[in-house]
Amino acid sequence: MRALPPIEDWRDYSLSRILHVFPASTFLGPFIEFINTNFPQEDHLFYVMGDNSKYQDISNHTNVITALKSDRKMRTARRLISLIKSSEKVVFHGLFSLELIVLLNAYFLISSRSKRPKMFWRIWGGDLYNDFLYPPSGRLKSLKKIRRSIFLQLKKRLVRHLHGIIAPVQGDYDFAVSKYKTNAKLFMMGAYGYTDRTIFDQALTNSEGYSTPSILLGNSASVTNEHFEALDILEGLKNMSSIRVICPLSYGDKDYAEKVIEYGKARLGESFEPVLTFMKKEEYIKFLASVDIAIMNHRRQQGLGNISILLRLGKKVYLRRETSTFRHFTDLGIKVFDVEDIIKNPEQTFIWSNELAKHNREILFDYFGKERTIHAWRTIFDS
Repeated sequence: MRALPPIEDWRDYSLSRILHVFPASTFLGPFIEFINTNFPQEDHLFYVMGDNSKYQDISNHTNVITALKSDRKMRTARRLISLIKSSEKVVFHGLFSLELIVLLNAYFLISSRSKRPKMFWRIWGGDLYNDFLYPPSGRLKSLKKIRRSIFLQLKKRLVRHLHGIIAPVQGDYDFAVSKYKTNAKLFMMGAYGYTDRTIFDQALTNSEGYSTPSILLGNSASVTNEHFEALDILEGLKNMSSIRVICPLSYGDKDYAEKVIEYGKARLGESFEPVLTFMKKEEYIKFLASVDIAIMNHRRQQGLGNISILLRLGKKVYLRRETSTFRHFTDLGIKVFDVEDIIKNPEQTFIWSNELAKHNREILFDYFGKERTIHAWRTIFDS
């Protein structure tokens, strides 16, 4: 891992044209490799907030510096402002951090608009919807409301200063504009790299599959997956026939994961199978190739990468009809299903055609193709 260099060496890292501010995550490693392979590496610097080693080792990349939680706050703040000031463009990948948003508001106070770099927000999902769709609850509810109110005011000011919003689906941009009243330009897609088609084909060829009909439920240990509601629905399917419900819980809130496991076992017994081991991308694609259908019960855009993989594997996918995700895939001409259909027509849940599977795959292999993905990012970098 490459930690923050000494202060006297800061200028060595202030020559990159484009700065990426990125939290530690599963997306980071593949995106760095994608950028460094397809764009001039010297034009890009990745400022990573947190230790990414639990997802992927990125220490072999020379254009990455890491700010750890153990680093002094004032020092990391000064460094980030220095890097922002010396960049032509800054892309904020996910706007979750209150500390980051406070720091950027302070930067706006001491800088003139004409001297600032062009700034972009690559929407992830939770950083856009959670503050509006999931009100504070539980202990200290009033204090949480006050904190959220302050957070939103500061975030609105930040978003109004942006040059562009990078949205994986049109509905995310529309929602951001309606809530933040911003004039930021829309830049569509912003996929974090591409995966060669042969990897999907090999995963399907080598997949062992399950003898019992299998359902993938959700993509992470996050309350926004709405696991409990989905498990209530699936209990009805279990009463009709034998099923396997496979639930990825290796990523997210561990306490919430334990609650989901307890509830899943209570509702489905041995039919409920939590997945607690984190997998590398190609291993995860092979794992997804073994399931029959997927239920993503999120009330907002989430798990887009997982859904896209499942559709490229030809799987039947259930989403909530009211989400921007559902509209996005439908607008592309892809056949996805409403979670409500499982309640209305449970006997149709596992019925799926090879023709529709092939239809979905061809559309998405084109949409997430290498040249298209490179072009989308080049448009952002050159804007």
